[in-house]
Amino acid sequence: MYKNIVNKNIVPLFFRNKRQYCTSTTFSNNNNNNYSNNINNNININNIIQQQQLKQQQEELQYPLTNDDLQQFENNGYLIKSNLIPEQLLLQHQVELRDYLKSNAGIDFGNSVIDSTEESKMVEQQEQKLSLVSNGFGGMINFYHGKYLYEIRQHENLYHSFVQLYQRTYAKQREQSFNEMNQWPNEYGDFDPHNMFMFINRCCFRVPHSIQQEDKIKHQKGTGSHLDCNPYHLFRGEKLIDGTVKQIPLRFWQPIQAFVNLTDTFTMNQGGFWTIPGFHKQCVEYFRDKFPQKVSSPTTTTTEIISTLKRGNAFDFDDHLYKELIDKFQFIPMKRGDVLFWDWRMPHHNDKYHLGPLIREVVYAAHLPDVSVNQLYAKQQQQWYETGSHPSYVAKQFADLEKKNYSPPPLSPIGQHLIYGFPKKHELN
Repeated sequence: MYKNIVNKNIVPLFFRNKRQYCTSTTFSNNNNNNYSNNINNNININNIIQQQQLKQQQEELQYPLTNDDLQQFENNGYLIKSNLIPEQLLLQHQVELRDYLKSNAGIDFGNSVIDSTEESKMVEQQEQKLSLVSNGFGGMINFYHGKYLYEIRQHENLYHSFVQLYQRTYAKQREQSFNEMNQWPNEYGDFDPHNMFMFINRCCFRVPHSIQQEDKIKHQKGTGSHLDCNPYHLFRGEKLIDGTVKQIPLRFWQPIQAFVNLTDTFTMNQGGFWTIPGFHKQCVEYFRDKFPQKVSSPTTTTTEIISTLKRGNAFDFDDHLYKELIDKFQFIPMKRGDVLFWDWRMPHHNDKYHLGPLIREVVYAAHLPDVSVNQLYAKQQQQWYETGSHPSYVAKQFADLEKKNYSPPPLSPIGQHLIYGFPKKHELN
């Protein structure tokens, strides 16, 4: 049960008012009516306060993040929260993913137990088969439409966590005018944090490699260091056309990313997550000052920084050019069942080498604000959900993997809204 935080100032205020009624009332026959009215007023006030407190308690019960959690996200740019997604649901996804890998990649798991070293060793010997369902980047598997993937994405704890995070950060502009260096920059205007779109994404299934096999050609690799945004123009992508950098609209706006961690990664080189705590506060200024972008030059040179976005909205780092920044990365330990939320301005990568004992698994599960650019993107996602297609910007050879005998996974009421949109206030009147 989540800790309830009740405003303790409410009740003392009531008693102060009650004492005022008692001390200021003259007890005479002439004032009996006034006295009765005051008592009735006290009863009414008490009822109102009790109703308000009950409503507040009911609201807080459904919100899983504490004020300390939200403050940590503000300060560090990321948050780790435990016990949001039930263990049974995590295991159901793992079973479903392995069935998918058996059917589409021919992986033989034998009689191995999920999350066992025996399983890891068996899959390591068959790693090249994963090329049938993945290009190897970061251990990502092109599996988008599993029943339990949708169960995780539409889970009410995940939904309410995003409500709280957006409410605390990007939902309302706090500065007088828009600026990309604002604390929570938002070019699209205020939005209702309760209205979001589910982001249909992949999952990670990264196989460990023993030290003895480090020289062996491997299919899987790390993500490399990157941002989930363009630090030079947060709300624009860029293309190099005829030697000139042209700005283009974002595919989608995802200011807060998240994944559900399915594997303990307590130490380095187990495939885990790295970032620079607090970097979201200086991201835009850092890149503009440290690596000024020369967008006006008609041709490229080795000194120019060309920020082409990949995999949706990803800005990849050159290991040599950004070495000073990459050296500041810190390893972030996590346990199974943790959900990691992070700001889009936080640079990150997973371990370059995975030498741990177990397959490292995560489920990417974020929600997009209901703003104009995401409304257009949500229309595409609806088609992918209904047909089993994969996003248009991923590798074409995997696009039809889930279409055969496909039927859309069931959606909860929250899930329906996350796919097809929440009713607007004017539609409820």
